[in-house]
Amino acid sequence: MSDERPKINTQGLTAEEAQAARGLMRHLDAPTPTLAEFIRHAELYGTELVYETAEDFLGESELMQLLLELNRIDGKPAPGHRFTKPTKRRRLTTAQQIKAAEYLRAEGAPNSRIATHLGVGVKRVETIFKEARRRAQEAEETLLSDEVGEPVA
Repeated sequence: MSDERPKINTQGLTAEEAQAARGLMRHLDAPTPTLAEFIRHAELYGTELVYETAEDFLGESELMQLLLELNRIDGKPAPGHRFTKPTKRRRLTTAQQIKAAEYLRAEGAPNSRIATHLGVGVKRVETIFKEARRRAQEAEETLLSDEVGEPVA
């Protein structure tokens, strides 16, 4: 297999800077990071840009798991601050809340646990599931109307 990595413009860089720039390039034969590795990285070094990086490597289900874990990690007290919690939790879009709630329900979690993971109340979880059903119904109706509207050849 040929090395198809983009070439780095090292013009104007010192030898050390050029070597560091080459080291930052993603190798084509490098193993793809796993969900567990992203979580471990977030626990060790913080959650900055972990989700954004993981979007290139993980599937939708694993991204939801990662998002929930990042919120859990962000909710932990900082070392030496036993009773204070950072307010850095990620706000989820309604679509992300629906996906996360459906994932957690498929895992067998009750609404109270889903609410805790999403950082919302139990009533909001019920609203999320109603919204999910409404969206699924609209998508199904759109699909049916598209099939009926097509001319038969």
